[in-house]
Amino acid sequence: MGRKRKGRASQWTDEDLAELLANLDHLLDGGPKVTIGGMNQKEVDARINLILSNLEKKMASKYSAQQIKQKLFETYKMGDPDNAEWNWRSVFSWGSSQMRSLDKEMRDLIRTKVLIIECMTEGRQPRAASHYVETPKKMRQGLSTYHNAPRSRKRNKRSTTSATPTRVIKSRTSTPRQSSRKRRTIVAQHPLIASPVSHHMKKSRSAIPETPPPQSPLLSEPIESVRNHPRAQRVEVRITNGLARRTEDAPRVNNIGHQGSTQFQNRYDIHYEDSQVLLAELFALRKELDLEREENRALKRERAERDAFMSRTHGDSNEFMKELKRKQRRINDLKAQQDEHAFLKPFFTLSTGQLKDLDLPLVQRKHASMRSQLVDIGMINDFRAFPRGKQRAQLLAASHELQALQRQLSSHARPDVESGPIAEVSAQHLVQSLVAVAVRDWVFYERFTSTATMEVPLLDAYRHHLSNLCDPEVLRSIDFAAHRRVFDQNFFKEAIFPKMASRLERRLIVALGPILPSRPRYNEGDEEADEALLRQRLNGIFCDALELKLLAMVSKDMFECIWPPLDTPFDPDTMETERTRFCVDDAESNNSKRVRLVLVPGLRSYEHDRQMVDYFGFKREHEQCTGSYRTLQKAVVLV
Repeated sequence: MGRKRKGRASQWTDEDLAELLANLDHLLDGGPKVTIGGMNQKEVDARINLILSNLEKKMASKYSAQQIKQKLFETYKMGDPDNAEWNWRSVFSWGSSQMRSLDKEMRDLIRTKVLIIECMTEGRQPRAASHYVETPKKMRQGLSTYHNAPRSRKRNKRSTTSATPTRVIKSRTSTPRQSSRKRRTIVAQHPLIASPVSHHMKKSRSAIPETPPPQSPLLSEPIESVRNHPRAQRVEVRITNGLARRTEDAPRVNNIGHQGSTQFQNRYDIHYEDSQVLLAELFALRKELDLEREENRALKRERAERDAFMSRTHGDSNEFMKELKRKQRRINDLKAQQDEHAFLKPFFTLSTGQLKDLDLPLVQRKHASMRSQLVDIGMINDFRAFPRGKQRAQLLAASHELQALQRQLSSHARPDVESGPIAEVSAQHLVQSLVAVAVRDWVFYERFTSTATMEVPLLDAYRHHLSNLCDPEVLRSIDFAAHRRVFDQNFFKEAIFPKMASRLERRLIVALGPILPSRPRYNEGDEEADEALLRQRLNGIFCDALELKLLAMVSKDMFECIWPPLDTPFDPDTMETERTRFCVDDAESNNSKRVRLVLVPGLRSYEHDRQMVDYFGFKREHEQCTGSYRTLQKAVVLV
């Protein structure tokens, strides 16, 4: 297997690897395809050792068999790192086709080297020597009349003996390989490829002349012994035409001093012409090899320049990217701090008794939305009329919630007493007013309770310590900002708000059950559609009312719900009717108007210095506010 060489395993180059794989492919192509998987371990080791021994000889003992084996394993492992231990021995059956890590340039180089090895190395296997030089089958059939003659002719022919000893010529013949496309093309065109090689051809094999010598005159000499044979004439024409096309620039070998019999001379001419074809092919392949080597050297120079440039700039680019990412993180942190300061700034700049300018338009928009939906409820014409006398008492007794709402609406202790103003309203206006009473009592006058603002001992402890450490104004601003951040979260708006509004809507539907529309429909789905529309309107009303409640909670001002008592004079500063939204009434007519029913509550804010978040937000009936106030939204009343 060869002696062990130290320090060679790390000196493999691309040329050495390509030469190794080319020799491996050429060696495996010469024999039958044997799958190692079908052998036992002993046969596998024997076959691998034999192949490695041959490869060591092919590589001129530059590398040992163990180094060649290790290099083949490493090359295979780069393409299949997971299963390399089990599958890499397939290269000893199928060659470089199993190497997945090879790129296109390396595979082209391997194919070129295989072609060179097939043309320049031992392409012909020695055969047994004979008295006559062996010729191809076609020439034996067409040219040799003696060997193809029947036995009768051989018996009748007079035999002569020669005094001179018989000259025995040993030559090498081979069968052309079918691994090259060019070789297959030449074999198809010239069946005389497999022919002996002359003695002077052996001597000149190692040194091919750079400049072609003069062409041999043998190409134009007639073949006298077979001149009249038709098959020989066709062969001669094919040879002449093929050589005229392929041997214009190729070097040629002279046959000066050749001696022999006429029969041997004719056969030798054919073999000589076949050798000229081989020389022409070798000359063309040599030119292609020179071009490939020049192109390969140019590619290597470009690769070396690119690698050198990348080695100089790769480290700098990595450092640049790291610095860029670090600065980007710093920018993001500063932007987050800036957004946080922008969010907290309005809470720390509030003066006593002043509403935030950013909240005032939002309060007006929410109240306008609630008012439009309350007006839409008053336009439903299918509500049941509110009865009088004992029937009203029976109706109110069926629903305690409705009884409480009617009591707050009429401001009477006894629900069966009929007041003058309320007895004249329609069922639509009465339902609209009952919904407004529910908004006032269930939302504005109730304490806001939610899981997101639940009071726990830990939060109370935080407030206590912050009040001792910070200024009261700082503590107030922090408390307002924390609640406002919780209320602005998407989870609070998309999950908590809809649940609270849906709960209030179901409660009001149950309370208004006795007076909801119940007359028969021509279509069975009409009643369900009306109820679904009513539920949608009520849900939107309570959502707007809850948002107004939250805005009042996180403000230092004190809010008040404008709800004028029944049968009081009309005040144009705090009240308006549906008619006054589109036209202006005279002052004298306003003095004679009396409030019959409140349809939409109004909003008023008082200057107040609230220290902490108040979960009521609105002023209760028993509280007094002495500061100045301003009317944000007027109440809509029926006169």
